[in-house]
Amino acid sequence: MAVREENVAKKSEQATVSIWIATLVSETELEQYLEEQYEDDDAPLSRFAADFAIDWYDHDFVDRFFVPKEAPVEQLVVSCSWGPSIAGAVAEAAAARGVVSGNAIIAMHDEKGRSVSSPDCDSPFQLLGTFAYERKLAEELTGFHDPFSPFRESEFVVPEYGRLDLSEGSRDVWIVELTDREVPQLAQCASIRTLEIADSPELTQQGLNCLDAMTGLVNLNLAVADLEDLGFLAKLPSLRALEVREEARFRASWIRQLREHPTLSVLHLSDMDSVTDETLLALEGWPRLTQLRLQGLPRVSADGFRAVLGLPRLRALGITNCEAGDDFAAALTAHKALEVLLLDSCPVTDACVPSLLAMPKLHRLALRLPDAKMTANGIKQLRKEGSFSLYADLC
Repeated sequence: MAVREENVAKKSEQATVSIWIATLVSETELEQYLEEQYEDDDAPLSRFAADFAIDWYDHDFVDRFFVPKEAPVEQLVVSCSWGPSIAGAVAEAAAARGVVSGNAIIAMHDEKGRSVSSPDCDSPFQLLGTFAYERKLAEELTGFHDPFSPFRESEFVVPEYGRLDLSEGSRDVWIVELTDREVPQLAQCASIRTLEIADSPELTQQGLNCLDAMTGLVNLNLAVADLEDLGFLAKLPSLRALEVREEARFRASWIRQLREHPTLSVLHLSDMDSVTDETLLALEGWPRLTQLRLQGLPRVSADGFRAVLGLPRLRALGITNCEAGDDFAAALTAHKALEVLLLDSCPVTDACVPSLLAMPKLHRLALRLPDAKMTANGIKQLRKEGSFSLYADLC
């Protein structure tokens, strides 16, 4: 049985994104500027909406990004959704307005191609413009933002004779059989924004350390057995999303390294026996983590999954093939910021329905529950009483 309330099978669409830039004192200033109010229907949704005369917007389609120190405009933009495809145009528009750097970005995506005006106001943000692009959409179930979706259409590369044959201007690259010998050549490709490395038994920590030269890298996916340390990530100033999976032997101490990264806000841990309760408990209090995917982690118990309650700015959570059941769903009602939730092959039943309905800010829910005990009546109740968009598949 499948219940669908969204069109999730689009292949591509024309869209626009409006970009604002500012130099702020702190990330708190950015959050306060975008803080939304729902008490007065006649009042603007936020200070941001008031300053730019925006009647309404869906915050699921608004990226916000802050770094402690000012950075070039292009470097900031590539850290936003679909940023690499428009970064050059945004940088040119900024230069025409005398803006060369900043430390905070707001990016509003509009599927209908609507532009945004820039009225006279005292906003700390300056509108750089509205930029058109065609985006390709993966056949996602709910719009759950997966920063690694570019790998589905990335340039597949297998080194030959110790050399990498990369296309000029390569941006999204999936490499297998990489060795230490080829990494320096790879690190010289300044255009790469998304990189996946897998099936590379001859790649060692020494080679991985050379990736620190890829200062424009935004998304990094590692399935590397000889991974001993993540310290090299500290030298990647644009890194926004990290996935570690399969062969890697993940250590709880690495979480402490990741927490110190100034721009990393998306983490995906997948199919690793090495991830334990201790690993997830180390996540607690991570101030910048907004999206978390956990998949196939057999050594994590319900206590470990509850660590997400200690992530105050977590907006999107996906859990796949893990022991996160009704008790976990009940615990999630205490999370005040979670907006998107995916539960895939998790042991939830109809008993969790009241908990899902009680989540204060939930806007999107996806349930993929083969062989689960949740019934059609449970789904019917979610559809009837929930204020969120829903995808449910009980097949």
